[in-house]
Order: sequence, then structure tokens, then C-alpha cells
Amino acid sequence: MNTHKNCMTGSVNWCLMLVVTMILLVPASVALADQVSVLEWKHNGDYRAHVKIKVKDKNTGNVKTYGAKCAKLIGSAIFDGEKNWYNGGQKALCELDVYDDWPNEGDEVWLVIEIQGGDIKSCRKSSRLYYKFGIKKGAKFSSGGTSLNNNRCKSRGFSSW
Repeated sequence: MNTHKNCMTGSVNWCLMLVVTMILLVPASVALADQVSVLEWKHNGDYRAHVKIKVKDKNTGNVKTYGAKCAKLIGSAIFDGEKNWYNGGQKALCELDVYDDWPNEGDEVWLVIEIQGGDIKSCRKSSRLYYKFGIKKGAKFSSGGTSLNNNRCKSRGFSSW
């Protein structure tokens, strides 16, 4: 049977069924190619910065921002009573598996860097990252520059923990 010809001359319902079937046959691994359970940020800048985690709910599309409670820190953060601020040369390693109420498996996740006295930079890139429990694979990011110049968040690839 020539499906292309039937879709062109046949009913709309038949064509719709064909498209839906093709979408359902796409493996989940293709849709969620960049699965992570760890987000790492290396601070190479000449400023103090705070790390936040953004989570986009896979079911509702709602985006929430969470203050990062990174389980492991390299270097010591300065706590001002509200946030942990990192100086240049420090690294934050955020293990997402430690949270009970978020994120849910399949939610999109990314980091946001809040620069003291300066910009807010998103580490969300064109290749989206999705949370997968227990995978121990992480996306690595870094930023540098000064509080107002040359400080964008850059992807540094992936690593296993």
C-alpha cells in the first residue's frame, strides 16, 4: 500500500492516525538524549555569584526556580543569611537526586547564575537537559569575565560521577 498516495487522496483521519503512530514509535531515548542527574558550574570570573536551578515541569510546562542546595562544594561559599555566594575559582556540584519533591524524572533542568551587582546568566542551551534519577551523568558549565562583561555561561560537555 502506498501510504503517501493514500494520505494525499484518502481521509484526513487515516493521515492523522499515520502521523500519531509515527510519533509514538519514536524511542524515548531520542526525545531525552541529554539525561542528567548532576549539574556542575565552575566559577572563573572576577565577581561573586549565586547558583540557582530552574526546573520546567514535563507535564505542565511551568518553570520554577530553586535556590541550589548543592550537595558538594569545592571551595567555601559565603552565606549572607539568604544565599551562598561563590568567589572566582570555586565550583558548585549540584546532585539533583538529593531532593525529594523535585525535579521529576523527565523534567527539563538548567542552572542560572546570579552575579552580585551585575547580570543574571542562564546556562540553558539549545541542547536541552532532562533529569533522570540515579544516572550519575552530569552537564558541566563555566563562566568567567567580570560582573558586567564577558560572563556568559558556557557548556563544557558531560562527565560521569
